[in-house]
Amino acid sequence: MWRKRLRLAIAVFVVVFAAGVAMSLRRPNPQRNAPPAVPQSDGKSVSETHGGGIAKRFQQGRTKLSFTFGKQITYDDGRSKFLDGVKLTLPDRDGRTIEIAASEATVATPPGKDLSEAAFAGNVTLTTSDAITVKSATATYNEADGVAHVPGPLTFSHGRMTGEGVGASYDRTHNVLEILAQVKVDVAPDEAGAGSMHVTSAAATMARNDHVLKFMGAAHMQGKDRTTDADNATMFLSPDDKLVQRMELRGNSKMTGSGSAPQSMEAQDIDLVYGPDGRALQTANLRERSVVQLPGEAGKPGRRVAGRTIDIAMAPDGATVTRLTATEPVQVDLPAEGDVPARRIRATALNATGAPNAGLQDATFTGNIDFRESRAAAGKVAAINRTARAEQLVVRTKPGFGNLERAEFHDNVHFTDGTDTTADAPFAIYDVTADRLDLSPGSGHHGPGPHAVDAQFTVDARTINMQLSAQKLTADTGVRSEIRPQKPGAAKGDVKVPAMLKQDEPVNVTSKTLAYDSGAERGVYGGDARLWQDDTVIQADTIEIDNKTGNLHAKGKARSQM
Repeated sequence: MWRKRLRLAIAVFVVVFAAGVAMSLRRPNPQRNAPPAVPQSDGKSVSETHGGGIAKRFQQGRTKLSFTFGKQITYDDGRSKFLDGVKLTLPDRDGRTIEIAASEATVATPPGKDLSEAAFAGNVTLTTSDAITVKSATATYNEADGVAHVPGPLTFSHGRMTGEGVGASYDRTHNVLEILAQVKVDVAPDEAGAGSMHVTSAAATMARNDHVLKFMGAAHMQGKDRTTDADNATMFLSPDDKLVQRMELRGNSKMTGSGSAPQSMEAQDIDLVYGPDGRALQTANLRERSVVQLPGEAGKPGRRVAGRTIDIAMAPDGATVTRLTATEPVQVDLPAEGDVPARRIRATALNATGAPNAGLQDATFTGNIDFRESRAAAGKVAAINRTARAEQLVVRTKPGFGNLERAEFHDNVHFTDGTDTTADAPFAIYDVTADRLDLSPGSGHHGPGPHAVDAQFTVDARTINMQLSAQKLTADTGVRSEIRPQKPGAAKGDVKVPAMLKQDEPVNVTSKTLAYDSGAERGVYGGDARLWQDDTVIQADTIEIDNKTGNLHAKGKARSQM
């Protein structure tokens, strides 16, 4: 019974299933809607991608480059055009990254290569991981040499520095940015409000790995209180690029400033070293046609030092000169101040030193000394025209290489005062304050013994002291003097020789001491004084001669021979 029921149920299922299959074969299938096709925006393209994307290339498991874009159009020659905002990111082997962002870019991808060249246009911004930013209208990047090129006007920034120029290249391999033309740079003040600067040049290079900034072609730097010019200027920066550690100026180099620091420095080339703050100058080395202008006292002219080379060392304040050396030909000009005459010193070499709180005060000149001192007559102030030659000159000045106080002339000294007075000695001290010249053999010095001459007489002695403006002279030990006859053409009676002597022949005198007043034309010879002319001899303890009156006085053990 149950078997009959099972067979009946199976038969009913088969009939119903067959009917369902038949109905499905007769009824048509509903048609699905295909997604709408993206219209081609460029008829020459082979494919286009919309909606944004990112493409990456890998090398040895590391990202070689990545390209982010809003739209991509690909052409059959391997070019791809990226639109709606693009950014190329290029990591390098040292962990640094360069990014180039723009409105659009065209990328050349030759067969078998990831990237050959990319051309960017519209709001181009190149940024490096060490904070260099370059902005321009267009740029290109060449993968073969790893260099990004900017053909037109641009702006750039790095830290406190902003600038502009025309044309640039960035070498990502060597991390070097070059600005090719019309460079203008502004450096903002630091946290302390100091260190601002404006720079212009024909071109510039920023070598980031070496921390070097170079300005080429008519480099001009304007700081708060200093101006610097040179054909080329190279700054060597601290590791964080915040401070200038040293600077090299090459070609027609010049610095001018104010304050107590050197007012100007000029040379073919100048090397500068700065202190820990990056602003206080510590040393300056000038090479070829070197000139330094040191400041004078407040409101007074400065002092000029010239030489083939000049080396300067500064106190920690960066303003006070504590050492200055110069090599041939050296010339120092000390300008006139009021009644103080102008002075000029020439030599083969110069070495000047001073304390940090005072500046230069002691200077030694060596080789072919030529000293000149001059002042024009004005009212009751007499003219001065003095010269000196020697092999060495040691001077003492007021602080800061100020007015001359003392000058020591060493070896083969020859001194002149006006047209009539001369002096020679192995060693001479010119006491400027006392207006006195002291002649002596010195110690280990060379040259003939002290010898002085004026229009009326000559004198030789172991020591001679001359009061220059007062025209007075004293001599000591081994005095030998010659009183000259009146010069032909001189007014009658200008020089009167004692009446017992011939008026047209010189008179000789020896003694231990001499006190002579040229203005009064009076000389006093003391200690075993002996006067003679031909066969006439006068001896005494003291002989006094008055060349104005022609009087002669012999005192103490006086005796004569006619």
